Amino acid sequence: MSGKSVLVGDFYHELGMMTRAGLPLPGALRQLGRDMRGVGLGGTVDALGEETESGRLLSQAMARFPRQFPAFHRRVIAAGEERGVLADALFAVSRFSYFQYHLIAQLRQVFLYPAVTTLVALAIMLGMGLFIVPQFALMYDEMLPGEPLPGLTGLVLGASEIVVRLAPLFLVFFCLTGGMVVWLLVGGRKAVRFLSRLVAYLPGAWRITESMDAARVCSFLSTFLAQEQALGDALQTTAQLVQLDNVRGALLSAAEAHEAGEPLADVLDRAPSIDRLIVFAFRQTPEAELAGELGRLADIYERRALLATRSTVVVWEIIAIITMSLIVGLTILSLFLPLIRLVDKLGG
Repeated sequence: MSGKSVLVGDFYHELGMMTRAGLPLPGALRQLGRDMRGVGLGGTVDALGEETESGRLLSQAMARFPRQFPAFHRRVIAAGEERGVLADALFAVSRFSYFQYHLIAQLRQVFLYPAVTTLVALAIMLGMGLFIVPQFALMYDEMLPGEPLPGLTGLVLGASEIVVRLAPLFLVFFCLTGGMVVWLLVGGRKAVRFLSRLVAYLPGAWRITESMDAARVCSFLSTFLAQEQALGDALQTTAQLVQLDNVRGALLSAAEAHEAGEPLADVLDRAPSIDRLIVFAFRQTPEAELAGELGRLADIYERRALLATRSTVVVWEIIAIITMSLIVGLTILSLFLPLIRLVDKLGG
């Protein structure tokens, strides 16, 4: 979700308060539309008011604006409308919108440092390969004719020759890479979705995705159970809202086993993708209190996800600094090794 998720979260929360206070939905939307015109959502909210006034459900009206209201938000709101607890559904989606915004900001921070460092390293290497290393090569030819050069120096000179021959290709690659980085850092929902998948492959970042999916599982199960949705149906609906395929499969299998009469905690305990805290909650918590316990677990997993992103930022800052220092340092060393030999030769 884009940075507008904060505005959308505010919208959900304010609409939830108005709905809980008993205000008719079309009137509440018209009032919010007037309040939000200065922040770019006024026209969309006005349109929602017109749609609901003509008899459409809020979730159906939101389907006209998929960029602002993702499908899984609409499914949660539709479930709330069906069970007459729209305000609770709006509060749940508002909370997850805020969490999503903070998590995306953290993911972009994870990606920012290594991406920018890599681009700077590429720019330095291109500049040295095109302008500096060839000048050193000419100097070696004049001052050390026929002398064998150190292996590291020969490697750098060979790489420079490749860069000079393929300079247009390398420049195009650099520009495309820079454009991709900018798109990932400031782009919309597609960029965020791609970034979240990309970050998941970084060392240590798997904890972010796992904690985020666990937070989704607990948050949405808590919402659906609070709406008095049957546990099997709640599991199936939640399965469509998670990101990891193994978690989705575990939830669907658990729903089927629960419908067949098997204890749900035993089914979840056999799924490695389901965290032990969730299994423990289902095993130890009475069903009447399960919604509240899962809500508390959602808070824990959200904090875990944010802490995991900060840890990953530190790891990647260290990796990026070490990598760039090694590349630049070895390149400079390779250029000065022949000069040391030249000084020794002149001194002899």
